Amino acid sequence: MTDALLTATEDSRALAEIASLRAQGDAGVAPLIAMLTDHSWVVRRAIVDALTHCPASSTALLVNALELERGSEPIISGLVDALAASSAPVAPLVRELLNDARTAVVCDAIQILGRRRDRDSTPRLVQLTGHEDDNVALAAIEALGRIRGNAAVEQLLDIAQGNNFFRIFPAIDALGRCGDESALPILAKFLDKPLYVTEAARALGRLGSIQAVPKLLSAMTHGPEANVVVGATALVAIDERVGELGPTSAVRRSVREHAGSALRARVARAMGFADGREQVALGRLLVWLATSESISDLLKLIDDHEEDVANLALEGLAELAALDDPRLLASLANGTSELRARLLPRLGGVAAALPAILSCLHDPQPNVRALACHALSRGGNTGVVAELFGLLADPDLGVVHAAVGAIQSLGSDETERLALAAATSSANPAERRAALRIVTYLGYERSFALCEAAVAGEDERLRDIAISALPTLDDTRALPSLLGAAGHASARTRAAAVRALGNTAASAPVVDVLTAALDDPDPWARYYACQSLGKLGVRAALNKVEARLSDSAGQVRMAAVEALARIPGAEAASALTRLAATSDPEIVRAAIVGIGERGDPSLRPIIAHALTSPDAAIRLVATSSLARFPGAEPELEQVVVADADPSVRRAAIELLSNNPSEVATDALVSLLGNEAHSDAALAGLCQHLEARVPALSAALRGANDAQARKLLHVLSRSDLASTRRAIDEAFQLPNVAVRRAAAKILSLLLDDSAKSALARAASSDADPEVRRISATAIA
Repeated sequence: MTDALLTATEDSRALAEIASLRAQGDAGVAPLIAMLTDHSWVVRRAIVDALTHCPASSTALLVNALELERGSEPIISGLVDALAASSAPVAPLVRELLNDARTAVVCDAIQILGRRRDRDSTPRLVQLTGHEDDNVALAAIEALGRIRGNAAVEQLLDIAQGNNFFRIFPAIDALGRCGDESALPILAKFLDKPLYVTEAARALGRLGSIQAVPKLLSAMTHGPEANVVVGATALVAIDERVGELGPTSAVRRSVREHAGSALRARVARAMGFADGREQVALGRLLVWLATSESISDLLKLIDDHEEDVANLALEGLAELAALDDPRLLASLANGTSELRARLLPRLGGVAAALPAILSCLHDPQPNVRALACHALSRGGNTGVVAELFGLLADPDLGVVHAAVGAIQSLGSDETERLALAAATSSANPAERRAALRIVTYLGYERSFALCEAAVAGEDERLRDIAISALPTLDDTRALPSLLGAAGHASARTRAAAVRALGNTAASAPVVDVLTAALDDPDPWARYYACQSLGKLGVRAALNKVEARLSDSAGQVRMAAVEALARIPGAEAASALTRLAATSDPEIVRAAIVGIGERGDPSLRPIIAHALTSPDAAIRLVATSSLARFPGAEPELEQVVVADADPSVRRAAIELLSNNPSEVATDALVSLLGNEAHSDAALAGLCQHLEARVPALSAALRGANDAQARKLLHVLSRSDLASTRRAIDEAFQLPNVAVRRAAAKILSLLLDDSAKSALARAASSDADPEVRRISATAIA
């Protein structure tokens, strides 16, 4: 037996023993503690989990063991983890250990209480920050940073302003983690002290206050160049934190307001000695500071740095593209294929870039040629059409499709002449096919003649293009030609014609040909016959379509179900109901999709039943079908909360996100309180935001602290006048939690209206915390 198999077998036995001991309650605790010395990490983690969930009556045993079992580090570590995570009321017992004569025991107790965020231990922890043993003091400082609260923060501020070098550092770190903006002035002072600047910048980044931005920028501009790297990292951390709480542009706006060209040059130089993660932060800062003077620096980042940094540089160049800078355009005209591929998506529509984009049409890489076509189509300059026609014979099909799309998008006086010439005279079959697509798409007078010739010709792919175009032509000869093609000797041509007939009207000749095609020897002809009869809603063909449910080809069976979904009438609905109850999961899924497309309220119970299926794929399509029925929002919310499959839950929340109704908004607001789905609900509320404003404003009236922060964060993600009014109105609500959250959002916006509202609140709001936040913002 290999070592791996032996280890797995030993772990399995140990895990079985742990499960047995866990079931014994108090009696199993001591043996579990003894097993913490096991060499396997998997086994030790399972033991910690078992001890974490042991009965409340056993907590004294765990605390006593921590006090007495001091000879084994694995036992001590496991007990600390279990007591820190336990849901039982262990804190009073652990607090007693703070008075133990052994410093190691005191340190373990401090760590547990800090991780539990036990505020009742704050007074004693404050005392222990002055302990003669540095380990005890440092543990107490770290614990206070976790616990937070006024008393904890005040003590940390006192320590940070003290003279003990070894305690100032952890106090700075703890202040950054405490989330209290009152720490900002003290932390900012350390930015002028070379010994502490790195730790202070990191702490300000973790604190996440936009008020720190000017102070960090000053330290980066006037201090040693090493400050630039730590400052950039801190600014990005603040941006991420502020983005969680309010407008995503607030930090960037502040950076642009307070930084100058000297800092921009320093940031560019710092890229040379920073590591990968630091370079990403510096690159992001360069983008925020980007002006026309930054183009050379940003282009250098694309060539010399990793993907993350290069993408940031491209983001900055995209913002600068409208400046028509000759250096940027020269890079496109003369750069490598890789650089061109990166720049082209950012330069479509920039008039000055036209010559450079045209040069990319001849790049050796097909993806660059295709991107150049897309860029030209966005530019709207019809003078490039002749150049695009030169790509219709390109050996790469993707380039041909891109060129055709651009020509169709632009159009021009020359397009008809060039397209007809290519369609009739080119010796290249691929060029003729592409040209026929253009001619028929634009509906030129000679379209039918060309299509008729193609149908009669030998090029099967050209014939396919002509057949698909015939239903779109305004020509009485098109339908007879199409009906004739449905009897062609080529199975591929027959299938193409039957498919195209689905885009005509359900006249008697069309219905006859399609019904006959249900018995075609080619399965794809039968497939498209089902599809076309369904699209045309031919009730007379119902029985013959239903007969295809036993077809030997799976795709034909699926097409028959789709057709039944589209054919109107009770008989088709009855057939779908039967299909939804069959044992074939593929047929069931297709039937459920069809029921959703019909939207027949009498069939809704079938969808409800499908939501209980053990097959996750059936529940997934049932969820999508459910959303087609009015009033399905509460059921979709229930799917998000209760379904066992993540893909089903994800689909339900996406459907709610795409629905701007008040009921859907209320469902997403409700899901904000569910930790597992809060982030997805938050993202969903940001979609269709303007339509959601009334429901979000109504939800704010009764919101608690967490809901208020999230709802106002959603509203702040937009520059719409309606969302801004909603934030201003929230700042006037009687709900204190909402006013506090609104004050923080307004302190990030800080325009004239926000300053005025904050100034009034700083002097007159009934809540001292609202007054404090407002006063800090306008200081």
